[in-house]
Amino acid sequence: MSLTPRTAAEQVGLTPRSIVKAIRTGRLSAERTEGGDWRIEPEDLYRVWPPAGARDDTYIALRQDEVVAMLKAQIEDLRTERDHWRDLAHRLAPPDARAKPHSVNAPAVMAAIVGAVAQSIFKRRSS
Repeated sequence: MSLTPRTAAEQVGLTPRSIVKAIRTGRLSAERTEGGDWRIEPEDLYRVWPPAGARDDTYIALRQDEVVAMLKAQIEDLRTERDHWRDLAHRLAPPDARAKPHSVNAPAVMAAIVGAVAQSIFKRRSS
């Protein structure tokens, strides 16, 4: 049994205008009748919003599980994409850049920085 925007709004505690806006933005699935009215399946409505008065801990926990699963899938997609780009960068890098990893001698770099700062300070004091 499909619902009109008005009855759908009553079911979830929203306004009919909010329901129609959700349909137009693609958040809520609905079909148009030959007369141009919207018809919403209850399953689609409750996928987006819980029934009014049913916003209990069970519903919240179910939604959280859905969000966690969605985020885990997105993380896996990002990792796959990252690995693809890393592999591509490796293949396109010049052979000499691939052969030797860049290593930095941290103590030598720090000594050079400290030496340069000390010289700068010494020059200012002697001027």
